[in-house]
Amino acid sequence: MASDMSRESRERRKTLEQVRSATRSGPRTKSISQVISLPPKRPGGTQRRRNIEEEPWYHGLRTRDDVACYCLLSSILPSRNSPLLRETGDFLVRASQSGDVYTLVLNVKNGAEIDNLTISVVDGQFTLHYLLDKGNAVKFPTVAHLIKYYRKHRLPNDRRLVKPVKRPWWLLRHAAVKYDESGKLGSGNFCDVFRGKVTIDNNEVDVAIKICHPPTQDISAAELLEARTSMIKEAKLMAEYKDANVIKFYGVACDRPPLMILMELCAGGSMDNHLRNRGKNISATEKLIYLYEISCGMRYLHSMNCVHRDLAARNCLISSEGVIKVADFGLSVILEQGHTMCRTIIKEAPIRWFAPECCYKEPSFSKKTDVWAFGSVMFEVFSNGSKPFLDVKDQAIIKAIRRAEMPDPPSETPAEATNLLKKIWVLNPDERPSFNGIGKHLRGLIQLLPQIEPGDMVVNQLKGVKRTVKLDRRTPRSPFSYHFSLRGTSPG
Repeated sequence: MASDMSRESRERRKTLEQVRSATRSGPRTKSISQVISLPPKRPGGTQRRRNIEEEPWYHGLRTRDDVACYCLLSSILPSRNSPLLRETGDFLVRASQSGDVYTLVLNVKNGAEIDNLTISVVDGQFTLHYLLDKGNAVKFPTVAHLIKYYRKHRLPNDRRLVKPVKRPWWLLRHAAVKYDESGKLGSGNFCDVFRGKVTIDNNEVDVAIKICHPPTQDISAAELLEARTSMIKEAKLMAEYKDANVIKFYGVACDRPPLMILMELCAGGSMDNHLRNRGKNISATEKLIYLYEISCGMRYLHSMNCVHRDLAARNCLISSEGVIKVADFGLSVILEQGHTMCRTIIKEAPIRWFAPECCYKEPSFSKKTDVWAFGSVMFEVFSNGSKPFLDVKDQAIIKAIRRAEMPDPPSETPAEATNLLKKIWVLNPDERPSFNGIGKHLRGLIQLLPQIEPGDMVVNQLKGVKRTVKLDRRTPRSPFSYHFSLRGTSPG
């Protein structure tokens, strides 16, 4: 018995070492399929063997929870989403990473359960790991051969691979993405952002690429997994959104490390930088246009039951057309049907933009907390990029926000904008306006102020930015009818 266990342990170590040695860090272009010894050509021929990344049932570095919980959005937006594995026999293959070791996993729908079958590499061939223990493992030259075999032959426990689940449109291949590290646009705790290109339907598009950091001494495997999971969640949310004032999403490349989110390249950068650099030269009308466009983006997101939770000038980007786009959905949540709030905790809380109900041990987030944050964005805009409560300690900020004792906006703020801000920064969330009301109010106020042509806007001074469009084509309000009650429960 001891001898059998020792032999089994040695075999497992041998298999692990084969995978480990094949997947040690190498050139960035090395794919999972290559590092686990997938031959590039058929033996004795010249025809190229299909790379696993080309298989429609290969979903890349998606986690077990991601596969199991993909149906989260389907309960909220049933016309737009569906579970990954719905019927018994539905299957897909994904990659799993632990440290510098990659493994492939076959997920199969089995009644109410989802089986996770590890695919092992033994002597350069692929087999189902749990069959190694039974001594009846069938080995294959490629994963595609393994899949083809088990679509014709039953797995143990009478399971069979019936229908492959194709990767969604937003899962892009790494081969379609190009970037250079000299094109770095920004950096965060777990991600960097680069300028790059992606080829979609034979068209090459300029994009911003958010890239998850590789594991280092400063980033643990657990933190890396959490960051990668968060990026996949962010990608799934962004895949649902299409609006003129929301950042455009092209897809996510997760076939292999590094995981990358591909978004619209906003040549003008973040709005807070623009305000700090040129705010003194920006007219009140142009600033109100910025705020109006943000409110339009937020109205759309709220119509999709999305609570942003991190609305700030730094997360509003300026497109090459000079249009303001709401971006960065890393902290966003979807409200379930019938719910108006959620109580999840944010680790690194942006408290200067937090509503009073968010400043407690059990914070409460809703659409109206986004509205409060919009008030802080208004303060940033009219303060030329200065944050609320600048140079004030966190505890003092929290104490003030809980009482709705907010700083006065600069004297240059239009009177009606100040009145709007007072209606936003109120303790009772139900008394705050919706983004529908905010947008109408701002649109009416813009029409009362001196008009500005798109070509004369300061935003055109940004490199790569040229604004030619006026406000969106939505029906404008009468400039004399914006003195209405901002209270109410209209959507958005």
